Amino acid sequence: MDDYMIRPAKPNDSRFVWEIRYNPKININALATEVVDFSEHDKWFKKKYFDNIRNKCFILSQKTKNVGYCRLDERGREVFFVSIAIAPSYQGKGYGSVLLRHSIMKFGVDKNIFAEIKVSNMSSQQLFKKNNFSIYKKNKDIICFKFKKEKKLNVAIVGAGRIGAFLDKPGDRNILTHAHAFTSHGGFKLIGFVDRDFKQAISASKIWGGRAYHEVGNLFKNERVDVVCVATPDDTHDRILKILKNYPLMGVMAEKPLTNDIKQSLKLGRDKFWQICPIVVNYSLRYTPGLLHLKEEIIGGKYGTFICGQGYYGKGLLHNGSHLLDLLSFFGVEVKDFMIVDKIRDYDPTDLSVSALLHLKGGGLFNLTAVSARHYTIFEIDLIFTNGRVRILNGGQEIEIFGIIGDKKFAGYRRLVSQKQIKTGRLNQSMYMAVDNLYNAIVKKDKIVSSVAGAVKVHKLCFSMQKADI
Repeated sequence: MDDYMIRPAKPNDSRFVWEIRYNPKININALATEVVDFSEHDKWFKKKYFDNIRNKCFILSQKTKNVGYCRLDERGREVFFVSIAIAPSYQGKGYGSVLLRHSIMKFGVDKNIFAEIKVSNMSSQQLFKKNNFSIYKKNKDIICFKFKKEKKLNVAIVGAGRIGAFLDKPGDRNILTHAHAFTSHGGFKLIGFVDRDFKQAISASKIWGGRAYHEVGNLFKNERVDVVCVATPDDTHDRILKILKNYPLMGVMAEKPLTNDIKQSLKLGRDKFWQICPIVVNYSLRYTPGLLHLKEEIIGGKYGTFICGQGYYGKGLLHNGSHLLDLLSFFGVEVKDFMIVDKIRDYDPTDLSVSALLHLKGGGLFNLTAVSARHYTIFEIDLIFTNGRVRILNGGQEIEIFGIIGDKKFAGYRRLVSQKQIKTGRLNQSMYMAVDNLYNAIVKKDKIVSSVAGAVKVHKLCFSMQKADI
């Protein structure tokens, strides 16, 4: 399930919805099975979802292909009924759960949402039970499910910079900022921005909503704050996290690295406060759908035993190289020791970009190469296995998979051949999935995918490499 996107429906989605709704394999499970002419449906669709802003329809697509829809229709004041359909060729692959869960998250987890399902439609019943719906009432023909409402959390963003607010804008396809991610998620309400440059905070608030503040203390004096997102320069993280300990927070999102000082990171890792209050550290590659799937394949042994690898990065070992090292750990490729080859200053004088030969715990070598960010930006990983090869390209946006075939010209020899290229969903999913993980860690006690412990672990490795002699 790679490179999928869930977006609000557009008027020209009318035909797709009609074709799926009245597909015989789907229509058989509908409460009303009489087929409506497309012209009638088209009028209804546009009036329902574009004349009335309270009703919502979401479309799930993979690459350029629409996969399914999820409608939320108001019946009576503040009461909504959900209807979902997945194209038959995509059923049984997990798309239903993804579409239902994220549609509700985008719509609002604090709403009264119901679903009516035929008693004979067992697969739909299982879908809704699995996604926080329970039986509300039933008769001999229909079961009515009700969504278990969840609390909407107030979130404030500290740091009204590019990653906090200005890399994208509302309605953009890609979710590149924390503001876009939090405002796209129905479990959060964005209440404001804090920045020492008050004009920046005002500008961000005008785009995304909420109020502007120049100090964290003023924010908490005027607002009920449940969650704070720390999106400030690396050297300010520790100071801000210390301030936040004075307030009764439910959770924190922090940009990576956790801090820029190993002593501060180690202290945060031992702090009991942060063991109780969940923190998501935004190593966003861990939240990229295509890379999550790749992790399962690697750990499951699909590509065989790891042999060796190569990685390229720039702009500081801690600031950017830690992304690469953290992703290796995420894939189960752990560093045993290392030999430093070179060090360059291409970003921050205190954060050197290091080239090194990494010796791995499971055997094999990984060649980490720093390329100066003064030339251009590069982030690539090449992993060689006994049964294939995987290349992660373009900053984690693409994966290229190589398989093994017999060489037709030279009998007895085998060679690698590129079999497929995959868009990972890096730009339109990662930030949102990190926010979703934080929400579920707070509300449902889910495990954090990118935790303080993981951030401290990769910081220790970066610190050791930067201090080691060539």
